[in-house]
Amino acid sequence: MRSSILLLACLGLGGKAIAAPNVVADIAPVHSLVSQVMGTEGTPELLIPPTQSPHEGVLRPSQARALAGADLVVWIGPGLTPWLADTLEGRDAETMMLLEVPGTALLAAREAGVAEGLGLDDHDHGHGDHDDHDDHDDEEHDEDKDHNEHDDHDEHDENDEHADEDDHDDHEEHVEHDEHDDHDEHAEDEDHDDHDQGDHALNDGITDPHAWLDPENARVWVAAIAEALAELDPSGAPAYRANAAAAIERLEALEADMAAALAPVADRPYVVMHDAFAYVEAHFGLREPSRLSAGDAAPAGPRAISNMRAFAAQEGVRCFFIEPQQAASGMEPLLSSDEQSIHVLDPIGVSSKPGPDHYNETMRAFAGAMAGCQ
Repeated sequence: MRSSILLLACLGLGGKAIAAPNVVADIAPVHSLVSQVMGTEGTPELLIPPTQSPHEGVLRPSQARALAGADLVVWIGPGLTPWLADTLEGRDAETMMLLEVPGTALLAAREAGVAEGLGLDDHDHGHGDHDDHDDHDDEEHDEDKDHNEHDDHDEHDENDEHADEDDHDDHEEHVEHDEHDDHDEHAEDEDHDDHDQGDHALNDGITDPHAWLDPENARVWVAAIAEALAELDPSGAPAYRANAAAAIERLEALEADMAAALAPVADRPYVVMHDAFAYVEAHFGLREPSRLSAGDAAPAGPRAISNMRAFAAQEGVRCFFIEPQQAASGMEPLLSSDEQSIHVLDPIGVSSKPGPDHYNETMRAFAGAMAGCQ
C-alpha cells in the first residue's frame, strides 16, 4: 500500500515524473550547457569525450546504447560530427541540431592562408609528401610572382584533380591550359576549392561548425534547450527555465571577463594550426589569425610552411597556437627567432572535467591562454 501511494504521488495529478528525459549531448561543451539547464532534474550523457576527435568516429557499444535510450539528442551538426548524422537517421529520439537553432550566429568556413587576405599562393595543403615540391619551393614561388608560363608540369600528370588548385592562383591568363579542361564543375564555386579537406568539408565547405566558441550562441542555445526539455517534460518546465536563466547570467559574466582579458591583445598577430577559432575572433574583435591549414585532415605542404614562416617573421608574430591533439612539431618549422613560442588553445576542453562547469572553465582557459602569450 505504501509503495502504491508513493507511486501515485510521483505520477498523479500534477506530480513530477519519476525520471527526467534521457538526454545525450555530442561534445563536452554542449554537454555542459545541457547539464546547466537540467540541473537537479537529471543528468545528460556525454557521447564523445573531449579526448576523442568529434570529426571522426566509430560508434562504440556504449555510445550505441546511449543513443538507443535517448529521448533527446543535442548536437552541433554534421559539420562537426558527420558520422553521427548517419547514426541518428531513423532513430526515434528527438534531435536538436544547434547550428539550426534560430538566432545562432553562423560564420562561413575560411581557407588556409596568411592574414590580411594575402593567401597562400601555392595551395599545396595535403601535398607535403610529394617529392617534387620539396626541392623547388623558391623557384616555383618566383614563377608564381612573375606570372610566367607553367610549361614544365609533367610531375603533376598523375594528379589532375589538383591542377586547378596548383595552377589557378588568381591568374586568369592560365585558363587555357589543357589540363584544366575537365574541371568545369569548379567554375561556379571557385571560392570553395580548398574546402575539400578537413573538418570544413564535412559541412560542405559552407559553415564553420565551431559555433560554441561564441558565448552569445551559448546563451541562445541554453534558452532553446530549456524549451525542448520543457516540451518533453512539462512538469519540469519551471525548473528548466529557471536553470536556463541562471546559466545565461553566468554566461554574461563569462563574456565580460573574456572581453576584458582579450582586449589588450586584440590587434596582436598570431598563427594557428587550423581555423577553429573564428567565432571567438568575431565576437571579441580579435585580429584574424594566419592559418597553416584548412582542417585537421589537411596538412600544410613545404611551400605553405615556407610562406608562413616568412610572413610570421615579417609581421613580428610571436604566438603560434596548436590544439591539444596536435603536435608542436607541426609548428616548429615556422619559428625563426627565440621570441617566438608555441602555445595550446583548447576549444573543446580536454583539460576540464565534463559537467556543468565545463563550458565556462574551457572558455576562461581559452581566453587566458590567448591573452597570456605576449
